[in-house]
Amino acid sequence: MKTFKIDAQGIGSAIGLLLVYGVVYLIFHRTPASEEEVNAYIQNSEVVELTDFTFFDVENMVVYARQPLRRNDSSLCKDIAKLYSPDSKKNFVLESYGSPYRISVDAELLRRSPKIYLVVNKDDLHNPKLGSKEKPVPALLWYTDPNYKYYEVSEEDYRYSVKEYLTYCRNE
Repeated sequence: MKTFKIDAQGIGSAIGLLLVYGVVYLIFHRTPASEEEVNAYIQNSEVVELTDFTFFDVENMVVYARQPLRRNDSSLCKDIAKLYSPDSKKNFVLESYGSPYRISVDAELLRRSPKIYLVVNKDDLHNPKLGSKEKPVPALLWYTDPNYKYYEVSEEDYRYSVKEYLTYCRNE
């Protein structure tokens, strides 16, 4: 009959590893936004028509969340384009979430358009803390033709962006 020895150093290492993983999980884990929260955010949105606007920054692959427990220490990225509207005296940021090149913010197309339609959450639009250059109002859906609302950003990508924004980026 074989006997097993209990190695105290091995048990200590295992407990330490579990504690490290637990702490990392608690720090980086976010509960995904529910379908009800996504629907409420979308229903509480309005279209803002901009005729006078200036793009001043476009960035690709901006890290908005880290996932250290995943393979290759993966990060979640988004593309952004910042613009200012003198009509509304607010700064806006067009945000597209997802894997690289899932949705790209085509700033050149938007610069050539006479009008841009931004779908913005009413709470974010009327929040006095948002609208500055440091904290612009996020727009997760935009289009240039009023007849084709989901041309630049599909409805599926818009819903995904709302879920990611509510889960990782919205600061109440």
